[in-house]
Amino acid sequence: LFVVYYLDTEKYVPLATKYLKWGAYISVFFAVSSLFAQYITLYEVFSVVPSIFSMIIIVYLMTKYKLKIARYIFIAKLFLVTGNSMLVLSELGVVEGSFFIDNSYIWGVTIEVILMSFALSYKYKNLTHEKELETLKRIKTEEILVDKNKLAMMGEMMNNLVHQWRQPLSQINSAVCNLENDYRKKRLNDAILEDRLNDIESITNYLSNTID
Repeated sequence: LFVVYYLDTEKYVPLATKYLKWGAYISVFFAVSSLFAQYITLYEVFSVVPSIFSMIIIVYLMTKYKLKIARYIFIAKLFLVTGNSMLVLSELGVVEGSFFIDNSYIWGVTIEVILMSFALSYKYKNLTHEKELETLKRIKTEEILVDKNKLAMMGEMMNNLVHQWRQPLSQINSAVCNLENDYRKKRLNDAILEDRLNDIESITNYLSNTID
């Protein structure tokens, strides 16, 4: 189950995940049955099978997808399977029992626990790093959206400014044309000139206020 959840086997090898889970469940059954002395050897023999199968999956993930955490788990499983195999061989009378062989499974489990703790630490570090990256990505996305909103507001403001300036600019142009016509037709006097200039000054003040 550790292999399933910490190596994300459902993502990489979904078909094998089903067998890994069933192997874990059946192992629990045999572990309970080993409370009865006559079934201990059966449990020890069977427990090697799912361990070897999980090691094959671990090696596949380690080589195919370059999962670093798989290295820790592989070494841990290697110690466990070695210790378990030695114990089974001793129980079956294939090898002669000794202090080292009789306790090999316990040593294998101990080393496995230590290495699994390293694997957990590595997994936690990766999850924390991924969470930080996700947070930074979300912040960057929000900043981009804020910038886009600012640009949109600025564009709208410029459109409004253009709209507000069109008519006053036309009025200034008209006042200048009238001045030119009055000058050419010799109708320009001080009163008319002052009136036209006051109109232009009033319009320019309006344009300035629009900017403010």
